Amino acid sequence: MLAALWGIALTSNRFWPYWVTAWQLIAVLVHLQMVIFANILPAAYGYVTMYLAFPMVLLMLAASIRHRLNLWGRRTSPT
Repeated sequence: MLAALWGIALTSNRFWPYWVTAWQLIAVLVHLQMVIFANILPAAYGYVTMYLAFPMVLLMLAASIRHRLNLWGRRTSPT
């Protein structure tokens, strides 16, 4: 997922792929930390991964809605 988002961010001229890629990178690092340090509290690990997932989903939803509005011609494209 991180590689796909990174590829989208490198080829996109919008801001949202950079934010989603950054949040995904942080999530991957949190998972890696859990593998390396097994004594991390499960509740803290769960909260961090949950609070990273919600902004990614909401941002992709907002970007998809804006893209759809641009395609329908209700909004002008910034480019």
